[in-house]
Formats: sequence, C-alpha cells, structure tokens
Amino acid sequence: MSIDKIDQEVKEKYSKWKYILPRALESRFHSTDMPDFAASVNSYDPKFVIDCGCGFNYWKGKIQNLVGFDSTDYGNNDLVCNFTEADNFFAKESADIVLVLGSINTSNKEHIEHNLNLAISWVKPGGYIVMRTRSDFDTLMKDLPTGGENNFIWNAFAIKEYTDKYNLVFHKPVELRYEIVETLSESDLENYQEIMRPGSESFDVITREVERRKNSIKADKLTMIKPKYCWWWQKR
Repeated sequence: MSIDKIDQEVKEKYSKWKYILPRALESRFHSTDMPDFAASVNSYDPKFVIDCGCGFNYWKGKIQNLVGFDSTDYGNNDLVCNFTEADNFFAKESADIVLVLGSINTSNKEHIEHNLNLAISWVKPGGYIVMRTRSDFDTLMKDLPTGGENNFIWNAFAIKEYTDKYNLVFHKPVELRYEIVETLSESDLENYQEIMRPGSESFDVITREVERRKNSIKADKLTMIKPKYCWWWQKR
C-alpha cells in the first residue's frame, strides 16, 4: 500500500474518532518527565518545538515555542497536514525538539520509516526526538489502519535498528510504560471508556472491568492495558 494511501486511511479513520484528551497519566510519558512533561521539555529552553500528530494541540501554550500539526483538523492545530505535507513548512535541522507522541505508531515499515526520517530531519544536530510508540506487548494490531498483517511492530530490536540507522543516541533510555486495569481509579476507568473505540480489545477489557466492579467480583488476575515504549533520542 502506498504512503499516500495510508495517509488518507489514517486521516479518514481519525476524522471519525475525535478523541477527547485523557488526563496526562504517568504511564504516557518517560518516568523522568513526570510529574510535569511540559516543564521537563521547557527545561531545555527550546527555541522551536514541533509536535507531530498533535491532536487537539494540548501542549500549545504549555511547551514554549511549539507548533503542532495533525492530518485531522481538530480545530486547534497550527497546521492541518500529514508528515509529507509538513515537510513543506519545516526547514531541515530547524527544531530543537520534535515530539512524536504516538504519531508514528501503526502502519507498514515503509510508511513508518518515511515519517520517522522526516521527523528526524527537522531536528538540529544535538537536538532531541521525544518518542512514544505502541509496544510489541500491545494486542490491538487487528484495529490498525492498514490491516494487522502489514503493521509494523515496535520492539527493542526495531528501536535499536533505527537508533543506528539514523545516527542517534539515547538521551533517555527506553521504558515500557502501561496501566493495570484493576488498579485504575473510577474516574480513570470512566475516562478510558470515553476515549476507546467500541469493538476494540481494550474497550472490551475496560467494559469487563466496569462490570466486575459493579458486581463486586474479586479480580483473579491483573491486566495490562495500553503498553507503550517511551524514550528520548538525541541527534548526533
């Protein structure tokens, strides 16, 4: 499937699912960036930050000098465009920090590498790429835009491969971050119900947990949900 075709599929899919932004749960970011992700990024005093796939542009006004783009028009984007189109707006080696917080998650390897190459090209030498991706522990592959069999799976080997390929170093090491469903607060559980797609495996897991609590049934196991890898690269 061509890169343009995949971009169109992703745009159409997320136009239908305009997620509300969940709380900034600790599991969504590197442990060293908690409890305040914006403050952590701002501590580097960046003169230009790009947020790739910014959604509702939540970090605008919180992280200094930030421009966010997304292929779906959420109303608050600075730019409505995909990675290829964004390359017309951003000069090579112009950004101090590029945020890739789940926006290069799911596709085939060609599309992943195309977008990743662009994101890295916008970063100055010595600058940072802040990464969050789905992990190989994730069981949602059947839900992804291009169909499960063609989806790239992020794992430790892939991260190492791209670290070497793009001449990067780890500024903050890779962490596996996740939630345990049975330990979520009631409000967190409700928020997850709102943002998850009906029919997805995660939605079913959350629904079962809601029913378990409603019927006061003792949990017989712990269930991991939304596992992801978080790390920072630095460009040589």
